[in-house]
Amino acid sequence: SQYLFSIMLLDVDNFKFINDQMGHMVGDEVIHVCGKRLNLLKQRQYKRTKMCRLGGDEFLIIMPGYSIEESKDIAKTIKQELERPIRINEKGHIKITISAGVTQIDKEEDIDLLLQRCDDKMYEAKNSGKNTITY
Repeated sequence: SQYLFSIMLLDVDNFKFINDQMGHMVGDEVIHVCGKRLNLLKQRQYKRTKMCRLGGDEFLIIMPGYSIEESKDIAKTIKQELERPIRINEKGHIKITISAGVTQIDKEEDIDLLLQRCDDKMYEAKNSGKNTITY
């Protein structure tokens, strides 16, 4: 039988701007907080998921056993959680947005094709004005 799973690829919008304008310490903190928040979501709500940083400002969320419909709900929750203001120092907070792509594996599709499709969806989100999720 076909094993059902979906993946989400997300990218912090305007991350280069954050790094260049606010400094790498702030950029590092943004990545650190995103990782912490994803980990908490996994522990609290989505224990079956696997979440990892792909490098830079990209994260991959693997959602085993979740249909595309269920994955849409997870993606929306993740987006809301990551977009809560991040405290960067005693003086203030930074608000980020994310762009993401979500896809479900197709029959007889290999992982490279699935990742490529998901990456295409993420870039579709970025190119349509950012701050969105495409499926």
